[in-house]
Amino acid sequence: MCIICLYSCTNGYKHGNDRFESESYRIHLDFSDLSDTLRFSTFIDSVEEKTLVLPDSLYLGEASQVYIDAANIFVTDWRQNCIYRFDKEGKFINEINCWGEGPEEYLRINKIWVHNDALYIYDSKGLKINYYTLEGDFKGRITCKNHFSDIEMLSDSLFLCFTPTYIYENPTGVWLMDNQGEFRCSLFSYDNPYPSVSSLWQYFYRTETGYVGLFSPGTDSFFSFIDDSLKVSATIDCVQRTPASFPGISSCWNVKEDFYNLPWFVNGDKWLLMCYSHFKGSEAYYALYSKAKKECGIYKILSVDVCSGQLLGGPVSSNLADCLVTIVANDYLSMVYDMMGEKMPEEDIDNSSLSYLKLKIYYFR
Repeated sequence: MCIICLYSCTNGYKHGNDRFESESYRIHLDFSDLSDTLRFSTFIDSVEEKTLVLPDSLYLGEASQVYIDAANIFVTDWRQNCIYRFDKEGKFINEINCWGEGPEEYLRINKIWVHNDALYIYDSKGLKINYYTLEGDFKGRITCKNHFSDIEMLSDSLFLCFTPTYIYENPTGVWLMDNQGEFRCSLFSYDNPYPSVSSLWQYFYRTETGYVGLFSPGTDSFFSFIDDSLKVSATIDCVQRTPASFPGISSCWNVKEDFYNLPWFVNGDKWLLMCYSHFKGSEAYYALYSKAKKECGIYKILSVDVCSGQLLGGPVSSNLADCLVTIVANDYLSMVYDMMGEKMPEEDIDNSSLSYLKLKIYYFR
């Protein structure tokens, strides 16, 4: 792995951003040219709904991530700094709550993943990665020497890191870190800072073929990390302004003009679904790009017309490829049923409902 890392760091990663442009395709967006409704049945193949039942003493504050493996469902509660673990049928197993300032504790949960039956927790505030048994017993720690906004584990000894914002004497862009928390090499770096917008959505994602994908808001582009090589796969060409339109401004609050931000997205095998919003407004717009037809539509309304549920819920980052994961907590369900003048079903009381919606796969002709 060291040989691969050294080879990668000396073969073009620092040659600038222009070398990627010829390998990417562009997606044109114009939010003044809107269609009315985007229906889930256009691109959703199937829906699986699971009810996650918590004990009476616990509740879901705000979910920020869902991690699903062969036997477990992990839900990160961002507000309470804890993780709930369920089995695949939705039965509660245990809570992992190690919040604190001690060496075996964390101050903030930024990302979780499971590797070799260990639960890894990246803590940006404590600048470390702690790993535990699935029951929550401390196993070890990686002390990180630099800050990053998202991380993807490539092997036992190598991590892919992304720092989209400017931090003094810290690597920016995409770079590699070893299992001692040391910087190894830069794969892609920003020339100027851009107005960062706070978001719980993760920049890295996995695809059906197993490679790592990345969205870079400072360049409005999607990267692919395949065979130890980083390439631009798509670039957003937006008529309106985005954070990338303001190079040299590090804080979004210093931007005087309105711009469009990308709070969440799903980059699938055949479809790219993007939710854009006004930074200074409340409007949301939904863009669906067909990779087969190379066409993109932008819509004002997102209609959940598949399965039995009409509630989308809150989109949550996950490790699952080609699907969107949402969570509808019971308090939200109660509010919706009250608005409709209906009684909330008994089975929904004291439960949280999680559903992940698989994208429909359209093959090239």
